[in-house]
Amino acid sequence: MLLTLFKNNFQKTKTQKQTAVSLEKLKPVAGNKFFNTEGLEVIPYEKLWAAISEKLKRH
Repeated sequence: MLLTLFKNNFQKTKTQKQTAVSLEKLKPVAGNKFFNTEGLEVIPYEKLWAAISEKLKRH
């Protein structure tokens, strides 16, 4: 997804359209044992991606 952002020269709308399916796949599913991050500080990728998109609005 980050590579797509670079390939699209940081164009927010184009990048969001091209990465929408990937972003949906990254969202956690209830009961998934792989999301047990007890004791770790982890930023879920979908939240990180939202923060990156927000930064793009400002530039």
